[in-house]
Amino acid sequence: MAALDQNAIQQGTPGLELMERAGTAMFDTVCSMCEAQESRLDRVVVLCGPGNNGGDGLVIAQRFKEVRREPVVVLASSERYSSDCLIQIQKAGWAGVQILLFGGRKAGASGFKFEEVSETALAKLLSEAGVVVDALLGTAQHAAPRGTIAEILSCLRSATDGVDGRPLLLAADLPTGINADSGELFEPHFRADFTVSVEFAKRGMLQMPAREACGEIEIVPIGIEPALAIEYFLQRADNLPTLAARPPDLHKGQAGRIVIIGGCERYPGAAGLAGHAALRAGAGLVTVAHPAGASYDLIPEIIRLPVGSRTDRNFKATHLKAIVEALKECDAVVLGPGLGSSKPTHEFVKKLLVELERRQIAAVIDADALNIIAELKGFKGCKRGIFTPHPGEASRLLGIKTSAVQANRYAAVAKLQKKLRGVVVLKGAASLVRDAAIGAVNSSGNPFMATAGSGDVLSGLLAALLATNLENFDAARLGVFLHGRAGDLASNEGRLPIIASDVIAAIPQAFGEILQ
Repeated sequence: MAALDQNAIQQGTPGLELMERAGTAMFDTVCSMCEAQESRLDRVVVLCGPGNNGGDGLVIAQRFKEVRREPVVVLASSERYSSDCLIQIQKAGWAGVQILLFGGRKAGASGFKFEEVSETALAKLLSEAGVVVDALLGTAQHAAPRGTIAEILSCLRSATDGVDGRPLLLAADLPTGINADSGELFEPHFRADFTVSVEFAKRGMLQMPAREACGEIEIVPIGIEPALAIEYFLQRADNLPTLAARPPDLHKGQAGRIVIIGGCERYPGAAGLAGHAALRAGAGLVTVAHPAGASYDLIPEIIRLPVGSRTDRNFKATHLKAIVEALKECDAVVLGPGLGSSKPTHEFVKKLLVELERRQIAAVIDADALNIIAELKGFKGCKRGIFTPHPGEASRLLGIKTSAVQANRYAAVAKLQKKLRGVVVLKGAASLVRDAAIGAVNSSGNPFMATAGSGDVLSGLLAALLATNLENFDAARLGVFLHGRAGDLASNEGRLPIIASDVIAAIPQAFGEILQ
């Protein structure tokens, strides 16, 4: 966002004008949010830091003063303030806005006649407020708040947590205590009911744990053109790829031939879930290839391809010939659901990956296949692959702790894409989809989708989309959205908890919404 601001300034829009636009847009949004509780606006406290985010907050306060409200600004004392923030301090003072200085008079505040406020008085002010606006720190946060700003946040928390009739907490652009790039959440931090974000949602706001601290997110435009390349965009129902209409004379062989390679004695159901999801997502023919000795209970629409002998309960290299023969007429492959991790299976997967790359077959690679890849030496990726690791699988692929993956999911998915070369879906809350050029942050789904088999359903759905006219990245992001939307539909009207089969049953309705 800082780069976009700078670009707008270089194109001729002064930074102060951008600040005025941002503060005014936030003011309008705050007023709209409080329309049903207008009396709250008589008791507005704006917490302002020393940078441009603080300048935005001072503009908000000025707009309230202009409509005959009496806002109170609490300014964090600092050794220095940004030049635009200093101008807004002066303008707010001229407008008659009450500005209280917290943290002792320091060099940066020495030229102003501020009334100083004690911690006790601040706590009373905050506990009696109708609205508290956080404009302490902006998008440049990469470490925990400290000093005076940390003291203000701690005071706010102790004064308002668990208090009846507590103030409405609003964050200007993003809450203080959040890394806008990674989604890391620092202590202390501002826990917003609403975040009013300028022009775009900052990507860190869309990932846990920061997402929870943002509350509801409202985007306000201020006329900044996205002239620079956007690395990640938020995927919603209104910006999905378009599926081509089916011709009236289409037959099942043209609707997508999918081969699911998975299952073992311990996990016989995973491949069946993937196959069922692929059919519900529109695939014309689905074959599940599985070890002949593994017991399978498949829906009747799925074609069986048992390989090896009845004593074979896991895949092994001698099964490769039968699998390669099945690949000759398929449009997409799923490799991994319920595959198991026996030593013979390792060799089978290693050789099959070579065949997939050599034949340039579109493939969804998931589950145990990912864990096997993590142990393969010299694996050079699969350009036509969609890799779908959850955080644990991602940690094994990258050789780092799961906590490190989750601390910066954007960095993790970028490293995975570079390693695996295809499209990567890093699953979880707000799943990330990434290819070499761009990424998408998913907006559908809910926590009840954290259930056995949910990932297998996604794999089958993705394979069905790969068999259409979509490129891998578009197939991946559409599939991830539809998977989440099906989970949302399955849980509608309080039908909770849900299981993977419930998600499959809702796939046609999710498709129906985007095909209308």
